[in-house]
Amino acid sequence: MKKIFIFLIVIFSLTIFSNNLFIFKNIGIISQEYPWTDELNISLDPEENLVFIENAEYYKVQIANLENITFKIIGTIDDLKNTLSSRVNIINTNPIILKDFFNPNYIYFYNNSLKSWCKTDSEKLSILLNNKVLYAKNIKGLVLTSKPLKWDLFYNLKTNGDLFVTYKIYGKIKDSYNTFLINENFDLNQPLKDNRLYTSKSFALETSPSIPQIVNESAIIDMGEIKTFDGEFSKVIKLGSIKKYEDINYLEINFYSRSFNNKYLSIIREFENTKENGLGIPLIPGKIYLFSKKDNIEYLNKVSNISKTAVNSKGEFYIGESWNSFSNLEILNEIKTKNYVEKTFKFNVTSPGKTRITITGQAMKLLNIKGNYINKFENSDKISVYINGNQEIVLTIRSYINY
Repeated sequence: MKKIFIFLIVIFSLTIFSNNLFIFKNIGIISQEYPWTDELNISLDPEENLVFIENAEYYKVQIANLENITFKIIGTIDDLKNTLSSRVNIINTNPIILKDFFNPNYIYFYNNSLKSWCKTDSEKLSILLNNKVLYAKNIKGLVLTSKPLKWDLFYNLKTNGDLFVTYKIYGKIKDSYNTFLINENFDLNQPLKDNRLYTSKSFALETSPSIPQIVNESAIIDMGEIKTFDGEFSKVIKLGSIKKYEDINYLEINFYSRSFNNKYLSIIREFENTKENGLGIPLIPGKIYLFSKKDNIEYLNKVSNISKTAVNSKGEFYIGESWNSFSNLEILNEIKTKNYVEKTFKFNVTSPGKTRITITGQAMKLLNIKGNYINKFENSDKISVYINGNQEIVLTIRSYINY
């Protein structure tokens, strides 16, 4: 939470005195900065809530009433007729609220206490509709309020390698905001503390608008200004064009898997997420729609999921199951001690092309390989070995228990 709050401050310090909206996966946070003000009334919709006030002598959130607005008394219905033009819009019926078509800056309402028609600024409409009001005295600085918003994304990969992303925001906003999408949840149950650090005023978004980037270990997207919408907002951009990728057979097992026979291999598509290969941007997890082409007609063929992929790393996604490639697995040896478990795996792969064998586990170390292989990658929780064609390969791996 502290990291998220500091992140908000970092972004906000560059957009001072503007409306900013940070949309997390589960909630939207509206950020506004106020100069020193003796008394401040901020209208809140019923679903909006106060999250944080940086500096105020006193503040409270209360149900709005006429004490929260200034208005001018018009008088009787005849006085109202003389005030309004011939074209009037009814913008609410209970209570009844009118707007002059030719003078939309003001609204007119009936005050039951005064038994008179009254006039006030149109921006006071939410108060008249009995929404909530944040009242603050001697306030200065940052005010954060929450709003029910969420977002998601999906990708489209065309046959020529063009990769598009569609951002979708769900909810409702009534004003224009500089909007940022943040790929994490915001914990509303944990109170924010003022850890305001104005040490990042030189921070700037380095990539093009709507391109994901990493700031303070958070994936963010600068969406630019988004205007009012109710329901759903979508934006599509091209992320790049993948110049080269490879479809290979894939077998993944756990360190504690047992022997099996004639297991069909999966097929995955691998690509390098680099500028040289046409991308070189952080890829946020999401659905990916894959297109194929026949008789010069491009059509949607498969739906898969792409995992979190950092810049200059290998990206991948599942595209189906092979019809002609399979593997047998035999556990040749297993040694158990109080400190480790050591196993020897023998894979007998039948395949016309390249295959990646991956073993997942904890605190693993690859001790030995017997057989022909193209390449291998090893870390403590995943070991991968690439082979080509029909191969028998034997791996000896040790998993440490006390690590």
